[in-house]
Amino acid sequence: SVALVVVSLVVVVMSYWTDVFPDSVRDALGFPGWRFVFLLVSAAFVAYALERERMFRVLTRRLVEERERAATLEVKLSEVSAMADVAKILAESLEREELTQVVAIGACRLLDASRGALLVLEGDESGEPMLRVEATVGFEGTAPERVPLDGDMLGRVFESRIPQRAPGGLFGSEGHSTVAVPLAARGELLGLLAVSSDLDLEDYHERMLVLFSEQAALALANARAYQEERRSVARLAEMDRKRADFVASITHELKT
Repeated sequence: SVALVVVSLVVVVMSYWTDVFPDSVRDALGFPGWRFVFLLVSAAFVAYALERERMFRVLTRRLVEERERAATLEVKLSEVSAMADVAKILAESLEREELTQVVAIGACRLLDASRGALLVLEGDESGEPMLRVEATVGFEGTAPERVPLDGDMLGRVFESRIPQRAPGGLFGSEGHSTVAVPLAARGELLGLLAVSSDLDLEDYHERMLVLFSEQAALALANARAYQEERRSVARLAEMDRKRADFVASITHELKT
């Protein structure tokens, strides 16, 4: 490109400032062919510059697309890695009381949030359905024990089973935004999982919490089934013990 510019300048000087040259040179420079050459060189230079600009834009667009794909892939990999860690943690515990706290802590760690809570459905003394706060993170005893199913975000999520985000902190605490998702397993709604952060929680965080809640709900359902099975085994063992005691008592009476 520099060479084309230099040639163009030389042609211009030789074509229009001919007074500085001898008569023989001026006659040669007066031939229209020089101006024709100048026009050709100028057109070639413009075409070259336009082609370079087009190629630059194409390469820039491809680079942006590659960066977007790389960022998307990085997000997907982080989601898979986080879900693998969560699944490993959830699979290590079958005790419901311990598992609920593990779920609340895991949700906060996953979203790098400061506060979180796991809520389950139960009825109060009047028979009205309530959300009982079963596990919390970051509240230090300031979280309520029960939350009514009124028109706030938690109530709407429980009734619609659709995740939602809202500004402000959870339970009126300090925070920039809160996201709440339902905990459902095998078609049954077990409760809610809510996380509050000092940062702006976006669609990415909501999607991550939804994926986490699916794994957590399955783990909670399995833990409940395990507890019910263990209680059934305990009842059967108690009945077997009573039967053995009864048989032993009857046998003793018959002997005496």
